[in-house]
Amino acid sequence: MLCPQHCGTTWTGTTPIVLRGDVVEEVCRLKQQPGDDILLYGSQQLFSTLLDRGLVDDFRLWVFPIVLGNGKRLFHPDNKFSKFQLADTTTFSTGVVVLAFQPA
Repeated sequence: MLCPQHCGTTWTGTTPIVLRGDVVEEVCRLKQQPGDDILLYGSQQLFSTLLDRGLVDDFRLWVFPIVLGNGKRLFHPDNKFSKFQLADTTTFSTGVVVLAFQPA
């Protein structure tokens, strides 16, 4: 799991990784190692960087049925164009919907 220095996750079966230095080089190195999925949780800036470099294999958008009024954009006008296709959806009884996308 890629996370900020303060994340301190204790999720069973995860290994928190704090990226230092060139994050693109670090993620390329991690992707070439054997093992399970790499999860990026809650970093719009890192997601945007990895998306622009073609390092995002799939992503999931969690849509919550509430309005907060403002927030950060996940995609920016300067992001390189990428085409994704909807691969799966999950709907919860609370109204939360998870949309899973993969490169087209």
